Amino acid sequence: MRLPWGGPKRIILPCYHTAAEDALRNGGDGHELFIPLTALLSCGAETVILSRWQPGGRTANDQIAAFLKFASDETFTAAQAWQRASLQIAGAKLVGNEEPRIKATAAERAALDARANHPFFWGALLFCERGRE
Repeated sequence: MRLPWGGPKRIILPCYHTAAEDALRNGGDGHELFIPLTALLSCGAETVILSRWQPGGRTANDQIAAFLKFASDETFTAAQAWQRASLQIAGAKLVGNEEPRIKATAAERAALDARANHPFFWGALLFCERGRE
């Protein structure tokens, strides 16, 4: 049952905390994702994006910005926009100094020459869409 006045088209929560953030040491059986997702979707949101863990760096911000850019183009569905944004991030150069969760000295992070293709970077955000009616 939807609210009569509708709801937001997209909800993006990049700083959402889950048990995956602590490698499931503090419990977590999926309810911390399932209940908020279903609640937001049942209130009328078409697309919900939330973080499973805190990457806290530039790649997460760039992934959201790329999704919003692709999603604003009416030729892409939200799922296609998310896929394109994720592929773009996975192929992007990793800026070590702008990724605070990388355990290294500032000099080592600055010298890092890598791509953001590890799932830690592009898989931190969970995409969920209500689907077509």
